[in-house]
Amino acid sequence: MKVVTFMQEYDVIIIGAGLGGLTAGAKLAKEGKTVLLVEQHHKVGGCATTFSRKIAEKKVVFEIGLHEMDGLAYEFDPKKRVFQDLGVHDNVSFARVPEFYRFTNGRVDVTVPDDISTAIRVISDAFPDEKEAIESFFYGIREIFGFLVEGNLEKLASVSQMSVGEYLDNLTTNEDLKFTLTGNLGYYHDDPYTLSIIFFAAAQNSYFSGGGHFIQGGSQTLSDYLAKVITDNGGTIVLRHLVTRIITEDGTAIGVIYVPKRHMDQQLTAKGKIILVNAALPNVINNLVPSLSDSTYQQTVNSFKIACSILSVYLAFSKPPSTLVPQHVYSTFILPENLSSLKDLYSQERSNDFSKKGFVFVDYSMIDSRLNEEDIYTGALCCVDYIDHWAALTSYEYSTKKESVAQTLIQRLNQIIPGIQDIISYSEVATPKTIVRYTQNPAGTAYGFAQTPDQIGPMRTSIRKPPIKNLYCASAWTGSGGFSGAIMAGYSGALKILKDNW
Repeated sequence: MKVVTFMQEYDVIIIGAGLGGLTAGAKLAKEGKTVLLVEQHHKVGGCATTFSRKIAEKKVVFEIGLHEMDGLAYEFDPKKRVFQDLGVHDNVSFARVPEFYRFTNGRVDVTVPDDISTAIRVISDAFPDEKEAIESFFYGIREIFGFLVEGNLEKLASVSQMSVGEYLDNLTTNEDLKFTLTGNLGYYHDDPYTLSIIFFAAAQNSYFSGGGHFIQGGSQTLSDYLAKVITDNGGTIVLRHLVTRIITEDGTAIGVIYVPKRHMDQQLTAKGKIILVNAALPNVINNLVPSLSDSTYQQTVNSFKIACSILSVYLAFSKPPSTLVPQHVYSTFILPENLSSLKDLYSQERSNDFSKKGFVFVDYSMIDSRLNEEDIYTGALCCVDYIDHWAALTSYEYSTKKESVAQTLIQRLNQIIPGIQDIISYSEVATPKTIVRYTQNPAGTAYGFAQTPDQIGPMRTSIRKPPIKNLYCASAWTGSGGFSGAIMAGYSGALKILKDNW
């Protein structure tokens, strides 16, 4: 075995500067630990970032990943403790989203409020014969959430293997009501019949209890602030560098080898008492830790189903879209009128035909986003997508298809908001390949592992700690996914590291 000479030594080395790594790094640095965070991208944040383009001589900022963060106004939201500890609310501001979402499919058009009692009334007005089912749904997800908070495994057992689709089928046969109640399904997953009702209930209840909030200035603001906490407390962040190996000795992680992305032949080394992984777990286990090859742990990780990916069309407008239609809302989820059954949703989502897929339009000018100056208006179209729709294309085919997909989705949006295609001054498409490029997530997923009934609870817990001493994981891959899941995974990971080692 080649002996590695370490250039520097740290208490904790963190691989990846997504929200999980940033949160963990901020907490550990604040507690006086020397921290090295290595990130392969040129900025911190992972999916919690923004980008800018010069359009008509103006700098225009686009939000990458966050449409709204759940639960911040909820008294018992677990992020409250994290944000208070790390000083987030004193340095980062949030805008309350005025409603949860609007859903429309040509037959139904309902704007769902972000509190349960009002949501029951509004949806019951749209489905007057289904009030009992609607009440059962909302009170049911609130109860499931309560059992989860209490840790009442006995009560959760009856729904532990139940999907969202199965849960709804037990309440109603009205397919449009099912569509309405799962209007924002794309926030979490692609198939209601494989999405865990426990996960869905917890996530939805968080929105209904504490509303949705947008990070003013974009999600990069939060990421940059957490990075500042790290560096202000003596930590080091290295960008544009890729970790190529986690060094182990006698079953213990002792350091990392990392390289500048533009000079891959220049190896750097760092020794760490603790190594914390905030990168895509399959990449780490299969590529960075040779001693885990063919292990039971590696086989378990590789047996997990990876979630779907996302396609986004970023838009700039010459004037606010709200001037085109009355009662315009922040986010509108749209399904095609020809989709008549919730059981058929996945097959259309899995399709490569973007004229049939569901999608969401988010208009940042409807809130005080502070992304841009007052006369600059941006939005985004997003839909579930898959890497195999793009992976084998030539460069020309890739760019041509991106343009075609953008036009298809814009034309469909124009049917919902007439005239909107005429005020679009700029559009840019990000595909699953884009997500791979900037995050290295397998299949271009932005969710980590799929939140299916057999991949949450004990199964998810089983992969949080690799069988290597001093090697920890904290990311959406080991947590509940999304911004909140990543933040909580990072914070709880930091607490565990402190408890185990100091």
